[in-house]
Amino acid sequence: MKKLLFFFLTTITFHVYAQNDSAACSQITENYNEFESETTYRTPLSKNCSLTKIVKAKKVIYYLYLKATGYSASFAEKGVKIILSDKQILSFPDEEIDLKIDEDGSRYVYSAFIRLPIEKINLLKKYGVVKWQLYVYESGYSEDETTEFMAQVNCLSNKN
Repeated sequence: MKKLLFFFLTTITFHVYAQNDSAACSQITENYNEFESETTYRTPLSKNCSLTKIVKAKKVIYYLYLKATGYSASFAEKGVKIILSDKQILSFPDEEIDLKIDEDGSRYVYSAFIRLPIEKINLLKKYGVVKWQLYVYESGYSEDETTEFMAQVNCLSNKN
């Protein structure tokens, strides 16, 4: 009886994980550029964060896009920090921050487009992004959003 119960619970857990993984993979977009002979894969821009993978002639480049908002303008600022679920902090002190005004003119929108090496991608796959800071402006994910983004990063990294 214990073996049957264990099998049943394991099967349900695997089935739920597979459904979540499948849902995450279905959100990845793919675009082929015939002029450059490159394929671009993207996670959706959910709550101010997205990951892009570009494959060209078997060379792979990853970019992480992050966004945060604020009520004051800070020009020509630098520095990005990312907190992972294991409390590890990834720091990019020289990363430039772009500044725009949002559509209704009520806030400033700060963004960064960071090229990430595979070692950092592996950390995102394993731990996920919890919170980020662009200069002094912060944004982040809930626990569920972190889990969803981790699944998307895993799917994206497996695309060829």
